[in-house]
Amino acid sequence: MPEADEMTRTQKGLWSSLLDFTQDGPRRRRWTNNFIASGDLVGLVLAGVAVYAAYRGIPSQSLWVVITALVVALYTAFTKLVKTGLDLREKAQKKRLEDALAEAKAEATHAASEAAIEAAERVFEHWKGAARMHEDGVEHTHRQLREIMQANPRGRVGAEAVDSYLKCLLAIFDGFYDEHRGTFSANLTVPNADCSRLWLVRIEPGGRGRSNNLPRPLDLSNDQWGASVAFKENKIVYTPDVRREGNPGDHGYLSVINLPVKGRTGEPIAVVNIDSPEADAFGSYDRVWEIWNAYCQPVLASLSLCLSDPRLFQTQRTEPSDR
Repeated sequence: MPEADEMTRTQKGLWSSLLDFTQDGPRRRRWTNNFIASGDLVGLVLAGVAVYAAYRGIPSQSLWVVITALVVALYTAFTKLVKTGLDLREKAQKKRLEDALAEAKAEATHAASEAAIEAAERVFEHWKGAARMHEDGVEHTHRQLREIMQANPRGRVGAEAVDSYLKCLLAIFDGFYDEHRGTFSANLTVPNADCSRLWLVRIEPGGRGRSNNLPRPLDLSNDQWGASVAFKENKIVYTPDVRREGNPGDHGYLSVINLPVKGRTGEPIAVVNIDSPEADAFGSYDRVWEIWNAYCQPVLASLSLCLSDPRLFQTQRTEPSDR
């Protein structure tokens, strides 16, 4: 049995090699096609031999007639065999290709599904963080406002609620811009008494010395973009690339969103700035507006309530005009 199996494999190898030979290059393929087509015409040769033998009165059982018929039959059978072999090989190759494509499609579908699940899990974590930070901010706000109403109307107050709201806004933007390569940061600016300038008072995340120079003033008189416009015109401002506005871009950010914080009557009382070290990091203004309209407004409203505490950043907010 092993010898028979070995012989079968050898025969299959020879036959496969022959088929490979017939398809090696365009000239051989063309020759093979002509060879297969000739098998349909060889029958005419056999018919001609039969007619010639009958015309000459040669018996059909004569040796040369039989040999001619046998050669023609073998030739025709071999052309059919080659055609069948090539057809079967083409079907097998097509089947392997279809199987490979189906496997690749299944793998791609599985990979896409896993990627979608992973992305959804990351976004879900961002939303969980946003909800948690908003809840922390609300708790801190309630605590500080309760102190005003009870026993500490003039005392010092921490900015934990503000920090929580800034972190909440960062989590919202992280959720919408999950593929963002840099790190977003958020900061809060509040106006002085006559709104002649803004004070940068809080920043998140605040590590790596970013909070060392806080609070610091920002002049409103000359700026025609960014937080200055957002505060003076009480509108959202998106700057895709600060270098186009004359800013050298050497402060760690290239694109920035400025979100006004509105008081009880709709007047601006502060500005939150969300920035990125990448240019054009936030896409279009329309997308920024949709995010603000659907998700940021409740957080900004909570921040507005928090800022209604006059003790927060009191020195900066009550600073008189320099003029």
